[in-house]
Amino acid sequence: MAVLDITKLKPGMVTADDIKSERGKIIFEKGITLDGSTISRLRFYGIEEVDIDDASIVRTDTSFSDAKALEEFLYTPDESADEDDSKIKFETNEHGIRTAKLSSPTGKKMHRSLGEAIDDDEEVKPAYQQSVRQNPKFHEFQMDYAFALSEVQTLFSKIMFGKEPVYQDEMQAILDRLFKSDFTTLQTFDMLHNMSSSTEDPIYAHCLNVALISRFLGRWLKFSMSDQICLGICGLMHDIGKLDVPTEILNKPGKLTEDELSIVRRHPINGFHRLKNLDIDPRIKKAALMHHERCDGMGYPYKRSGTEVHAFAQIVAIADVYDATTTRRSYRNALCPFQIIESFEKEGISRYDTQFLMTFLENIAETYKDNRVILNDGRSADIAILNKSRYSKPVIRFFDGSFLDLAQTPDIWIQSVL
Repeated sequence: MAVLDITKLKPGMVTADDIKSERGKIIFEKGITLDGSTISRLRFYGIEEVDIDDASIVRTDTSFSDAKALEEFLYTPDESADEDDSKIKFETNEHGIRTAKLSSPTGKKMHRSLGEAIDDDEEVKPAYQQSVRQNPKFHEFQMDYAFALSEVQTLFSKIMFGKEPVYQDEMQAILDRLFKSDFTTLQTFDMLHNMSSSTEDPIYAHCLNVALISRFLGRWLKFSMSDQICLGICGLMHDIGKLDVPTEILNKPGKLTEDELSIVRRHPINGFHRLKNLDIDPRIKKAALMHHERCDGMGYPYKRSGTEVHAFAQIVAIADVYDATTTRRSYRNALCPFQIIESFEKEGISRYDTQFLMTFLENIAETYKDNRVILNDGRSADIAILNKSRYSKPVIRFFDGSFLDLAQTPDIWIQSVL
């Protein structure tokens, strides 16, 4: 029998004794095989240690040539991390969920609550995206984005062929091009939302998008500027391992076979091997290797859980899923952002760090405020007010001035954003 800290538990381990709450209530009996759901429940009850059957302890995957060296690398504290500036300040909202303490980049209130009155002089505006696309800054952003995509391709080629030295400054310069000092966070996100999806080079566009989203999330979490920059680079490099996956598998329209799925799921390992010898921040390498791990231990390639998954990898994971599902691909259409927000609300609490996830959802929903949407019943409206308890179900305003709280109408939902 081994006594393991809650952070060391893995799906498949078997309890060697009854697990009881502080009041003595049996939560799980001896002999229960743990899975992601049971481990999450143990965390909920505040269990810190669990007696585990020795024979069920899953040993470290040895697909790396030196598993011990990998372990030491993954769990060595990051010397380059800022100890003071990057600490997150959290607050508990009215629903008992801890979120990062936020403020608008402009100093204004980020959104209204349901109890606030709407000014009588507010007008129903034209479709919000129309005004974004007509903004001269949007055309400037388009050009910078296209140039950045070309730079990403060049950078990845250098890393893949390994014939030229690659420096972290090159990676940072690509992202700095898209972070204009006179663009607010919401302006830049508006522009990113309105970019046409790239179907010719989806890997490069996806990595660039995840880089931008990750860096924004670092800003929303009040990370130091150096950590925000590092987060952006983590997002930029997270999927470089997919260049080792055959294109016919990546773009396959149907369901992948077990062998094909196995090849795809090796891309974090492939990416780590591509980056491991580069003189770059170790957190970038960890994010590449661990961005498909999940807090409940149900991710891959090593089924890490909880704090075993590096914080930067957890942040990149959220940005990765959001962009992957809201961007059109050759084999499927993009999903509506509010469908993704709802999926995060329903299933994400156990899979992702709650603090990171709730901060992301609050801010990403804010970027769609005022956008015109199409409902599943065919009607169109504008997003008027955000519901703090359910960001996927805002209050919408019809063109006749009437309002509808989607949180109170389960049969009506946002089908698409115009």
